[in-house]
Amino acid sequence: MAKEGQTATAGLDGIAGAIKNASSKGPPPVHLWNPAYCGEIDMRIAADGTWFYQKTPVGRPALVKLFASIIKREGDHYFLVHTGGKVRNHCR
Repeated sequence: MAKEGQTATAGLDGIAGAIKNASSKGPPPVHLWNPAYCGEIDMRIAADGTWFYQKTPVGRPALVKLFASIIKREGDHYFLVHTGGKVRNHCR
C-alpha cells in the first residue's frame, strides 16, 4: 500500500523499472519450453517482417517485440509459446 504523500507515478516508475530490468536479462529460453499444442491462431508474419493478427497489422511495437521473443520453430512450422501452451501461426 502506498504511504501518504506518494503518488501513483511512483508505482508506475517501479513497474517501468521492473520491465526494463527484465528485458535486460535477454530473451526467454523458448528452446527449452515444450508446452501442449493449443491450436492455430490467425496471426501471420509477412516477408517484410510485418506482423498481422486477423488480417490487420499489429501496430504496437511492444507487442511485436513480445511476440518475436516467444516464437519457436518446430520442423516447418512456427509457434508462439508460453507457459500455458503453444499456438501455431503462419509465416510468409
